[in-house]
Amino acid sequence: MSNILLIGKNRCINGKYDGESVKNEVLYNSFLELGHSVQLIDTSSWKKRVFFLAFRLLSVLLTKRKLIIIVSIYDNGAIFLMRYLKFLKKIFGFKLIYWVIGGSITKLLEENEKLIKDFRVNDAIVVESEKMKLDWLSHSFNNVFRIVNYKDIDFKPICMKRNECLRILFFARVSRMKGINQLFEVFYNANKLSSDNTINLDVYGPIDDDYAEEFEESLQRSNGLVTYKGILSPSDNSTYEILQKYDLLIFPTMTIGEGCPGTIIDAYISGLPIISTDWNHNREFIIEGETGIFYPPADNDELTKILVDITSGKYDISVMKQKCIIESKKYLKSTVLCEVERVLDYVCR
Repeated sequence: MSNILLIGKNRCINGKYDGESVKNEVLYNSFLELGHSVQLIDTSSWKKRVFFLAFRLLSVLLTKRKLIIIVSIYDNGAIFLMRYLKFLKKIFGFKLIYWVIGGSITKLLEENEKLIKDFRVNDAIVVESEKMKLDWLSHSFNNVFRIVNYKDIDFKPICMKRNECLRILFFARVSRMKGINQLFEVFYNANKLSSDNTINLDVYGPIDDDYAEEFEESLQRSNGLVTYKGILSPSDNSTYEILQKYDLLIFPTMTIGEGCPGTIIDAYISGLPIISTDWNHNREFIIEGETGIFYPPADNDELTKILVDITSGKYDISVMKQKCIIESKKYLKSTVLCEVERVLDYVCR
Protein backbone atom coordinates (compact mmCIF):
# COMPACT_ATOMS: atom_id res chain seq x y z
CA MET A 1 0.00 0.00 0.00
CA SER A 2 1.24 3.51 -0.85
CA ASN A 3 0.35 6.90 0.54
CA ILE A 4 -0.94 9.00 -2.36
CA LEU A 5 -1.61 12.72 -2.48
CA LEU A 6 -3.77 13.64 -5.50
CA ILE A 7 -3.56 17.33 -6.44
CA GLY A 8 -6.14 18.77 -8.83
CA LYS A 9 -9.76 19.79 -9.13
CA ASN A 10 -11.88 16.96 -7.78
CA ARG A 11 -15.62 16.40 -7.95
CA CYS A 12 -15.44 14.50 -4.65
CA ILE A 13 -14.88 17.92 -3.03
CA ASN A 14 -16.11 20.65 -5.39
CA GLY A 15 -19.12 18.84 -6.91
CA LYS A 16 -18.36 20.29 -10.35
CA TYR A 17 -18.79 18.60 -13.73
CA ASP A 18 -15.81 19.94 -15.68
CA GLY A 19 -13.50 17.38 -17.29
CA GLU A 20 -10.66 17.78 -14.78
CA SER A 21 -12.90 17.38 -11.71
CA VAL A 22 -14.66 14.32 -13.13
CA LYS A 23 -11.42 12.65 -14.25
CA ASN A 24 -9.82 13.16 -10.84
CA GLU A 25 -12.84 11.70 -9.08
CA VAL A 26 -12.38 8.53 -11.15
CA LEU A 27 -8.64 8.50 -10.40
CA TYR A 28 -9.27 8.90 -6.67
CA ASN A 29 -11.68 5.96 -6.62
CA SER A 30 -9.25 3.88 -8.70
CA PHE A 31 -6.41 4.40 -6.21
CA LEU A 32 -8.71 3.45 -3.35
CA GLU A 33 -9.79 0.29 -5.17
CA LEU A 34 -6.14 -0.67 -5.61
CA GLY A 35 -5.76 -0.51 -1.83
CA HIS A 36 -3.86 2.75 -1.43
CA SER A 37 -4.33 5.49 1.15
CA VAL A 38 -5.35 8.65 -0.71
CA GLN A 39 -5.55 12.29 0.34
CA LEU A 40 -6.84 15.12 -1.83
CA ILE A 41 -5.91 18.72 -2.42
CA ASP A 42 -8.63 20.36 -4.49
CA THR A 43 -7.18 23.15 -6.63
CA SER A 44 -10.42 24.88 -7.63
CA SER A 45 -9.74 28.66 -7.82
CA TRP A 46 -6.12 27.90 -6.88
CA LYS A 47 -4.84 31.38 -7.66
CA LYS A 48 -6.97 32.78 -4.82
CA ARG A 49 -5.88 30.04 -2.39
CA VAL A 50 -2.15 29.67 -3.04
CA PHE A 51 -1.03 30.10 0.58
CA PHE A 52 -3.69 27.75 1.94
CA LEU A 53 -2.82 25.08 -0.63
CA ALA A 54 0.90 25.45 0.09
CA PHE A 55 0.25 25.00 3.82
CA ARG A 56 -1.93 21.95 3.13
CA LEU A 57 0.80 20.42 0.97
CA LEU A 58 3.48 20.99 3.61
CA SER A 59 1.30 19.45 6.31
CA VAL A 60 0.95 16.26 4.25
CA LEU A 61 4.68 16.16 3.50
CA LEU A 62 5.50 16.42 7.21
CA THR A 63 3.13 13.64 8.27
CA LYS A 64 3.27 11.04 5.47
CA ARG A 65 6.19 8.80 4.62
CA LYS A 66 6.84 7.05 1.31
CA LEU A 67 4.53 9.50 -0.37
CA ILE A 68 3.52 9.54 -4.05
CA ILE A 69 2.31 12.94 -5.19
CA ILE A 70 0.14 12.89 -8.30
CA VAL A 71 -0.40 16.22 -10.03
CA SER A 72 -3.50 16.14 -12.22
CA ILE A 73 -4.07 19.75 -13.18
CA TYR A 74 -4.58 21.64 -16.42
CA ASP A 75 -1.56 23.28 -18.09
CA ASN A 76 -0.84 26.58 -16.29
CA GLY A 77 -1.51 25.17 -12.83
CA ALA A 78 0.82 22.25 -13.52
CA ILE A 79 3.59 24.57 -14.75
CA PHE A 80 3.32 26.68 -11.60
CA LEU A 81 3.25 23.67 -9.30
CA MET A 82 6.18 21.83 -10.90
CA ARG A 83 8.57 24.63 -9.97
CA TYR A 84 7.43 24.46 -6.36
CA LEU A 85 7.56 20.66 -6.18
CA LYS A 86 10.97 20.57 -7.83
CA PHE A 87 12.33 22.37 -4.76
CA LEU A 88 10.33 20.35 -2.21
CA LYS A 89 11.28 17.00 -3.72
CA LYS A 90 14.95 17.64 -2.92
CA ILE A 91 14.01 18.00 0.75
CA PHE A 92 11.32 15.36 1.23
CA GLY A 93 12.24 12.77 -1.40
CA PHE A 94 8.70 11.90 -2.46
CA LYS A 95 7.80 10.25 -5.78
CA LEU A 96 6.10 12.51 -8.32
CA ILE A 97 3.72 11.66 -11.17
CA TYR A 98 2.29 14.17 -13.63
CA TRP A 99 -1.09 12.79 -14.75
CA VAL A 100 -1.75 15.08 -17.69
CA ILE A 101 -5.13 16.76 -18.10
CA GLY A 102 -6.08 17.52 -21.70
CA GLY A 103 -3.85 17.57 -24.75
CA SER A 104 -2.06 20.90 -25.06
CA ILE A 105 0.80 20.91 -22.54
CA THR A 106 3.41 19.73 -25.04
CA LYS A 107 2.60 22.71 -27.27
CA LEU A 108 3.51 24.98 -24.37
CA LEU A 109 6.77 23.09 -23.88
CA GLU A 110 7.66 23.57 -27.54
CA GLU A 111 6.98 27.30 -27.25
CA ASN A 112 9.12 27.62 -24.11
CA GLU A 113 11.81 24.95 -23.84
CA LYS A 114 12.87 26.27 -20.42
CA LEU A 115 9.75 24.60 -19.03
CA ILE A 116 11.05 21.17 -20.03
CA LYS A 117 13.63 21.23 -17.21
CA ASP A 118 10.86 21.75 -14.63
CA PHE A 119 8.96 18.65 -15.82
CA ARG A 120 12.01 16.40 -15.64
CA VAL A 121 11.45 16.26 -11.88
CA ASN A 122 8.65 13.73 -12.50
CA ASP A 123 9.23 10.02 -11.92
CA ALA A 124 6.46 9.26 -14.44
CA ILE A 125 4.26 11.19 -16.86
CA VAL A 126 0.85 9.84 -17.88
CA VAL A 127 -0.81 11.14 -21.06
CA GLU A 128 -4.14 10.42 -22.76
CA SER A 129 -3.11 9.92 -26.39
CA GLU A 130 -0.39 8.23 -28.42
CA LYS A 131 0.47 11.50 -30.14
CA MET A 132 1.05 13.16 -26.78
CA LYS A 133 3.31 10.31 -25.74
CA LEU A 134 5.36 10.73 -28.91
CA ASP A 135 5.60 14.48 -28.24
CA TRP A 136 7.06 13.85 -24.78
CA LEU A 137 9.43 11.22 -26.13
CA SER A 138 10.69 13.73 -28.68
CA HIS A 139 11.91 15.82 -25.73
CA SER A 140 13.86 12.79 -24.41
CA PHE A 141 11.44 11.84 -21.64
CA ASN A 142 11.71 8.04 -21.18
CA ASN A 143 9.15 7.65 -18.38
CA VAL A 144 5.95 8.36 -20.31
CA PHE A 145 2.84 6.15 -20.13
CA ARG A 146 -0.32 6.36 -22.22
CA ILE A 147 -3.55 5.77 -20.30
CA VAL A 148 -6.78 6.91 -21.91
CA ASN A 149 -9.38 8.89 -20.05
CA TYR A 150 -11.82 6.35 -18.60
CA LYS A 151 -15.05 6.00 -16.64
CA ASP A 152 -16.19 3.97 -13.65
CA ILE A 153 -19.57 2.91 -15.04
CA ASP A 154 -21.33 -0.43 -15.37
CA PHE A 155 -24.05 0.23 -17.94
CA LYS A 156 -25.33 -1.87 -20.83
CA PRO A 157 -27.30 0.29 -23.28
CA ILE A 158 -30.28 -0.94 -25.24
CA CYS A 159 -29.65 -0.42 -28.95
CA MET A 160 -32.81 1.41 -29.90
CA LYS A 161 -34.04 1.98 -33.45
CA ARG A 162 -33.43 5.41 -34.90
CA ASN A 163 -36.04 7.92 -33.83
CA GLU A 164 -38.44 9.07 -36.54
CA CYS A 165 -37.47 12.60 -35.60
CA LEU A 166 -33.65 12.61 -35.55
CA ARG A 167 -32.62 13.31 -31.95
CA ILE A 168 -29.09 14.60 -31.45
CA LEU A 169 -27.35 15.29 -28.18
CA PHE A 170 -24.73 17.80 -27.06
CA PHE A 171 -23.19 16.71 -23.74
CA ALA A 172 -20.32 18.97 -22.65
CA ARG A 173 -19.56 22.37 -21.19
CA VAL A 174 -21.76 24.91 -22.95
CA SER A 175 -19.25 27.42 -24.30
CA ARG A 176 -18.13 29.03 -27.53
CA MET A 177 -14.92 26.97 -27.63
CA LYS A 178 -16.96 23.78 -27.50
CA GLY A 179 -18.61 25.00 -30.72
CA ILE A 180 -22.19 25.12 -29.46
CA ASN A 181 -22.76 28.64 -30.85
CA GLN A 182 -22.42 27.38 -34.45
CA LEU A 183 -25.06 24.68 -34.08
CA PHE A 184 -28.06 26.98 -34.08
CA GLU A 185 -27.51 28.04 -37.70
CA VAL A 186 -26.57 24.49 -38.73
CA PHE A 187 -29.73 22.90 -37.32
CA TYR A 188 -31.92 25.62 -38.84
CA ASN A 189 -30.38 25.07 -42.30
CA ALA A 190 -30.39 21.26 -42.00
CA ASN A 191 -34.10 21.25 -41.19
CA LYS A 192 -34.83 23.45 -44.22
CA LEU A 193 -32.96 21.01 -46.47
CA SER A 194 -34.27 17.79 -44.94
CA SER A 195 -37.63 16.86 -46.42
CA ASP A 196 -38.11 13.62 -44.48
CA ASN A 197 -37.30 14.31 -40.84
CA THR A 198 -37.14 17.01 -38.25
CA ILE A 199 -33.68 17.24 -36.69
CA ASN A 200 -33.65 18.29 -33.04
CA LEU A 201 -30.77 19.09 -30.70
CA ASP A 202 -30.90 18.70 -26.92
CA VAL A 203 -28.12 20.39 -24.95
CA TYR A 204 -26.84 19.13 -21.58
CA GLY A 205 -24.03 20.67 -19.56
CA PRO A 206 -22.97 23.57 -17.34
CA ILE A 207 -23.16 26.94 -19.10
CA ASP A 208 -20.12 29.23 -19.08
CA ASP A 209 -20.95 32.52 -17.38
CA ASP A 210 -19.59 34.60 -20.25
CA TYR A 211 -21.78 32.76 -22.76
CA ALA A 212 -25.04 32.42 -20.78
CA GLU A 213 -26.82 35.50 -22.15
CA GLU A 214 -25.91 34.80 -25.78
CA PHE A 215 -26.90 31.16 -25.38
CA GLU A 216 -30.31 32.06 -23.95
CA GLU A 217 -30.99 34.48 -26.82
CA SER A 218 -30.01 31.83 -29.38
CA LEU A 219 -32.33 29.29 -27.74
CA GLN A 220 -35.26 31.69 -27.99
CA ARG A 221 -34.61 32.21 -31.71
CA SER A 222 -34.26 28.49 -32.48
CA ASN A 223 -38.02 27.81 -32.79
CA GLY A 224 -37.73 24.74 -30.55
CA LEU A 225 -35.13 22.98 -32.71
CA VAL A 226 -32.55 23.41 -29.93
CA THR A 227 -33.50 22.82 -26.30
CA TYR A 228 -31.47 23.17 -23.12
CA LYS A 229 -32.04 20.23 -20.76
CA GLY A 230 -29.82 21.10 -17.79
CA ILE A 231 -26.92 19.20 -16.19
CA LEU A 232 -26.51 15.44 -15.87
CA SER A 233 -24.04 13.67 -13.61
CA PRO A 234 -21.41 11.81 -15.69
CA SER A 235 -21.08 9.15 -12.98
CA ASP A 236 -24.69 7.98 -12.61
CA ASN A 237 -26.30 5.15 -14.56
CA SER A 238 -29.49 7.22 -14.75
CA THR A 239 -27.60 9.66 -17.00
CA TYR A 240 -26.80 6.94 -19.52
CA GLU A 241 -30.39 5.73 -19.46
CA ILE A 242 -31.29 9.19 -20.78
CA LEU A 243 -28.43 9.41 -23.28
CA GLN A 244 -29.15 6.02 -24.90
CA LYS A 245 -32.51 7.33 -26.15
CA TYR A 246 -30.76 9.66 -28.61
CA ASP A 247 -29.56 8.82 -32.11
CA LEU A 248 -26.18 10.54 -32.12
CA LEU A 249 -23.94 12.83 -30.09
CA ILE A 250 -22.49 15.96 -31.65
CA PHE A 251 -19.08 17.26 -30.56
CA PRO A 252 -18.19 20.50 -32.41
CA THR A 253 -15.24 21.33 -30.16
CA MET A 254 -12.44 23.75 -30.98
CA THR A 255 -11.07 23.77 -27.44
CA ILE A 256 -7.28 24.10 -27.51
CA GLY A 257 -6.71 21.77 -24.56
CA GLU A 258 -8.79 18.82 -25.79
CA GLY A 259 -7.14 15.46 -25.04
CA CYS A 260 -9.24 12.31 -24.71
CA PRO A 261 -12.62 13.98 -24.18
CA GLY A 262 -14.92 12.43 -21.60
CA THR A 263 -17.94 13.14 -23.79
CA ILE A 264 -16.64 10.66 -26.40
CA ILE A 265 -16.53 7.97 -23.72
CA ASP A 266 -20.02 8.92 -22.54
CA ALA A 267 -21.27 8.53 -26.11
CA TYR A 268 -19.70 5.08 -26.47
CA ILE A 269 -21.11 3.89 -23.15
CA SER A 270 -24.54 5.04 -24.32
CA GLY A 271 -24.16 3.46 -27.76
CA LEU A 272 -24.16 6.78 -29.61
CA PRO A 273 -22.16 7.47 -32.79
CA ILE A 274 -20.38 10.83 -32.73
CA ILE A 275 -20.40 13.70 -35.20
CA SER A 276 -17.13 15.45 -34.37
CA THR A 277 -14.78 18.13 -35.53
CA ASP A 278 -11.48 16.79 -36.85
CA TRP A 279 -9.68 18.42 -33.96
CA ASN A 280 -6.60 17.73 -31.81
CA HIS A 281 -6.52 14.02 -30.87
CA ASN A 282 -10.11 13.11 -31.79
CA ARG A 283 -9.09 10.76 -34.62
CA GLU A 284 -7.25 8.62 -32.10
CA PHE A 285 -10.52 7.88 -30.31
CA ILE A 286 -13.20 8.02 -33.01
CA ILE A 287 -13.19 5.61 -35.97
CA GLU A 288 -14.35 7.38 -39.13
CA GLY A 289 -17.48 5.77 -40.59
CA GLU A 290 -17.69 3.19 -37.79
CA THR A 291 -18.14 5.02 -34.49
CA GLY A 292 -18.32 8.54 -35.83
CA ILE A 293 -18.28 11.07 -38.64
CA PHE A 294 -15.72 13.88 -38.90
CA TYR A 295 -16.05 17.35 -40.38
CA PRO A 296 -13.58 20.28 -40.55
CA PRO A 297 -13.76 22.65 -37.56
CA ALA A 298 -16.23 25.52 -38.03
CA ASP A 299 -17.33 24.17 -41.44
CA ASN A 300 -21.06 24.72 -41.03
CA ASP A 301 -21.86 23.75 -44.61
CA GLU A 302 -20.20 20.33 -44.26
CA LEU A 303 -21.89 19.71 -40.91
CA THR A 304 -25.26 20.65 -42.42
CA LYS A 305 -24.64 18.21 -45.27
CA ILE A 306 -23.79 15.41 -42.80
CA LEU A 307 -27.05 15.93 -40.90
CA VAL A 308 -29.07 15.87 -44.11
CA ASP A 309 -27.21 12.74 -45.28
CA ILE A 310 -28.07 11.00 -42.01
CA THR A 311 -31.78 11.72 -42.44
CA SER A 312 -31.64 10.36 -46.00
CA GLY A 313 -30.16 7.05 -44.77
CA LYS A 314 -26.58 7.41 -46.02
CA TYR A 315 -25.25 6.05 -42.70
CA ASP A 316 -26.39 2.86 -40.97
CA ILE A 317 -26.82 4.32 -37.49
CA SER A 318 -27.90 1.00 -35.97
CA VAL A 319 -24.64 -0.69 -37.00
CA MET A 320 -22.63 2.30 -35.78
CA LYS A 321 -24.37 2.12 -32.41
CA GLN A 322 -23.30 -1.50 -31.98
CA LYS A 323 -19.71 -0.62 -32.79
CA CYS A 324 -19.78 2.20 -30.22
CA ILE A 325 -20.85 -0.22 -27.50
CA ILE A 326 -17.98 -2.55 -28.40
CA GLU A 327 -15.52 0.37 -28.44
CA SER A 328 -16.67 1.55 -24.99
CA LYS A 329 -14.94 -1.38 -23.31
CA LYS A 330 -11.55 0.26 -23.96
CA TYR A 331 -12.55 3.19 -21.77
CA LEU A 332 -13.91 1.46 -18.66
CA LYS A 333 -12.15 1.24 -15.30
CA SER A 334 -12.35 -2.54 -15.37
CA THR A 335 -10.13 -2.47 -18.49
CA VAL A 336 -7.76 0.35 -17.56
CA LEU A 337 -7.16 -0.28 -13.84
CA CYS A 338 -4.24 -2.66 -14.44
CA GLU A 339 -2.46 0.09 -16.41
CA VAL A 340 -2.94 2.51 -13.51
CA GLU A 341 -1.40 -0.03 -11.16
CA ARG A 342 1.53 -0.51 -13.55
CA VAL A 343 2.39 3.21 -13.32
CA LEU A 344 2.33 3.14 -9.52
CA ASP A 345 4.50 0.01 -9.47
CA TYR A 346 6.95 1.72 -11.85
CA VAL A 347 7.56 4.72 -9.57
CA CYS A 348 7.82 2.52 -6.47
CA ARG A 349 10.22 -0.01 -7.98
